[in-house]
Amino acid sequence: MKLFWYVIALAVLVFALSLFLQANAIGVEGNTRYGTEEIIAASQLMTGGSLVVFDKSGAEQRVKDAFPYVERVTVKRKLPDTLMISITESVPLARIRLDDGTVALIERNGKVVEVAPGSTEGIELRGLTPLNCVPGEPYPTESELDAEALDYALEILAALDANGLSGHVTYIQAGILVPSFDYDGYFTVEIGTRERTAEKIEFFAASLDSMPKGFPARIDLSIVGYAHYIPL
Repeated sequence: MKLFWYVIALAVLVFALSLFLQANAIGVEGNTRYGTEEIIAASQLMTGGSLVVFDKSGAEQRVKDAFPYVERVTVKRKLPDTLMISITESVPLARIRLDDGTVALIERNGKVVEVAPGSTEGIELRGLTPLNCVPGEPYPTESELDAEALDYALEILAALDANGLSGHVTYIQAGILVPSFDYDGYFTVEIGTRERTAEKIEFFAASLDSMPKGFPARIDLSIVGYAHYIPL
């Protein structure tokens, strides 16, 4: 019986708070690609509503669905009277050239964030079948092998980015057996099969100072902890 009255009292308290605590302002932070007003409109949050009881998860999902570059959304209360929409935007890490000459820009999880003519953002992914794609959706793949090759290429991209090497890489040749990437125009770096990718890239980064620069060479990283330098 005590539990029953506790629940009733809690419900009354929440109801009272929802009447007295109103959202008199809605703010947006973290947005650079989309305007504040269009984000608020997509969220369907409105001033004058309750600061306590509102559709938090629905508002967050609506914003994510409306804007491909949005990676994460959090709606939080900012006392005394504001709802704040906090945005984390995706960064295009890769691009795939499509048959019509446009370029699909892809973020770290494989989502297409934009299809743009002639964009040079991100590292070019080669070796994947160019397919029509929709911003906000994962990049489509023609086969299971293509899907695995894309996943592996994204893993390589993440490792390159984590080691500060992305700016030196112009393209990744995707594949599940011998993917490779171009480094500064003179190294062709072969990764080998998908095994401890982050360690291979980290070892490559640590070995760069000991390698001759400016001369064409193939670097074989297929064995973890070993970088085989082969002059061409």
